[in-house]
Amino acid sequence: MKIALIGDMHLSNKMPVNRIDSDYLATCIGKLKFCVDMARDKDCSIILQAGDLTENPFASYRVTASIIDAIGDSQLNCVYGQHDIIGHSAGSVEVCPLAVLMASGCVNLLGATGTVIQDKVRLYGASYGISIPELPTDSDHYINILVMHASVGINKVSEHIAVSHPSEFQKRVSAYDYVLVGDFHYGFVYQQDNLCELLSSGNTAFRFSGKSTPIINMGCLLRRNKTDIVQNLIPNMGVLDIENKTLEIYEVPHKPIEEIFNLASFDETNRTDIQTITQKILDITHDWQSHEGLKPQLLRILDACECNQNTRNIIETAIVKIGGI
Repeated sequence: MKIALIGDMHLSNKMPVNRIDSDYLATCIGKLKFCVDMARDKDCSIILQAGDLTENPFASYRVTASIIDAIGDSQLNCVYGQHDIIGHSAGSVEVCPLAVLMASGCVNLLGATGTVIQDKVRLYGASYGISIPELPTDSDHYINILVMHASVGINKVSEHIAVSHPSEFQKRVSAYDYVLVGDFHYGFVYQQDNLCELLSSGNTAFRFSGKSTPIINMGCLLRRNKTDIVQNLIPNMGVLDIENKTLEIYEVPHKPIEEIFNLASFDETNRTDIQTITQKILDITHDWQSHEGLKPQLLRILDACECNQNTRNIIETAIVKIGGI
């Protein structure tokens, strides 16, 4: 059995600051369709996606319809990330685009109850903020695969982003045969104390020994900001072969950075900082209360927006004045 692996996607029709695509949604959907077509060409039985399928929980009808059309008669087996739900609240799933995608049949949301595939593989899911499911007593009869949206990787991005090192995370998921993680945007494959970052161009193959649980992060399929350029993010997808215990990495077609980014503007003061940050704050506080508080979200928003230092100083000073929220 072969299984296609996809990381965070952040599909949207709203172009990130400094990108210059003529049609950003077409770029997004093109990458999704490439992955779906590749899964079909490689005879994959299922497709796994690691959460943050959409950029925000208020995606337009056009975005939702485009996703359904791109997936076609295939299906994504996925978890939700914090970008897929309102205010990081699991209770908001039913009023988000994800609910429409599930109702259409193109998306299957994985959870603690294992989904059995071909009588030999069980798929489990741990969406954003959800604990790792405990395996049932008959788990030895199956190959158990976990898809989880949790920050795991080597944090070279920001001190405000809490990232678990793969070696520590592996101890928590050792009961599983394979684990696909999302959230952290820079891909890697980890097994037996060996870490390979997927930050270089070109297709790659891995063979697993079976002595420890492989932790796989395919990275984000879209380059959205300056950090992605600095980190040399390469859009990838993977094909896991259960019988042969191999993983093949395929580079997803993408344009040179100078064709999709206004590189000169990265060094200028971003006059849209306040507007962008304000909108994100409105998004995360709309109708739902976050379980983690506003301060951690604000710090992540500042990083995600690549906020200029003057704006950041104003916001961080305000946080201190009002008691740290």
